[in-house]
Amino acid sequence: MATIEIRRSHAMPVEELRKKVDQISGSLEAKYAVHGRWQGDEMLLEGSGMTRGVKGRIKLEASTVLIELDLPLLLRPMKGQVEESIARKLDKVLAGG
Repeated sequence: MATIEIRRSHAMPVEELRKKVDQISGSLEAKYAVHGRWQGDEMLLEGSGMTRGVKGRIKLEASTVLIELDLPLLLRPMKGQVEESIARKLDKVLAGG
């Protein structure tokens, strides 16, 4: 599997960060049919439809956010595009956008 790993620093309270991660999750769901559900301070991600087989997580840490996604064979050619799109969205929401 092709793995995407994006890590960014932050200086926000966990509750505020959780709201921002919900925005990212909504974007992933709308654009890639990847659904998220909270389990503690981690959002577990799973694809459906054309993105079936995508699995990952968004982990909230004291000073960082970590996004990890495993892409199945069918989606490997899109790895760069998916990674760039998610990184851009993460940077935007962490900046207050």
